[in-house]
Amino acid sequence: EEKQEIKSTNNGTLGINDEWIVDGQWKLKILDVKTTQDRNQYSDKNPAQVVIVSYTYENLGYEDDFMDGLFLTPDQIIDSKNSVGYSYPANTTHNADAIPIGAKVDIAEEAFGLNNVSNEVSINFVSYDGNGIKQKATFKVPVK
Repeated sequence: EEKQEIKSTNNGTLGINDEWIVDGQWKLKILDVKTTQDRNQYSDKNPAQVVIVSYTYENLGYEDDFMDGLFLTPDQIIDSKNSVGYSYPANTTHNADAIPIGAKVDIAEEAFGLNNVSNEVSINFVSYDGNGIKQKATFKVPVK
């Protein structure tokens, strides 16, 4: 099981065109990270930059006891000065979805506020697979 966990994280950092594949569970790829000028007047946060992470994922065989399906969202974003960002209520048009085996989310978007204007960010995904093993991946990607 250890080997599988190491293999799935590809032993390091993934880039923009890399796929995070957990054998028999899922694959995920970041499409892009874009800056948006969109600000939410109701948010008490005042981010230096708001970015929208777009990604795609596919259920290769993940099952859970609740039959919700596979649901993957970024766990954490870290800006270029190693400061942890936060979820931010910007306008996104595509939400992540819980999907059954064989299905794919073509595009899911998640918005984050950053404390520092960054031209590159690290995005961490952490999720338990169908066997209860914690799977992790880190993507280092440029911000458009």
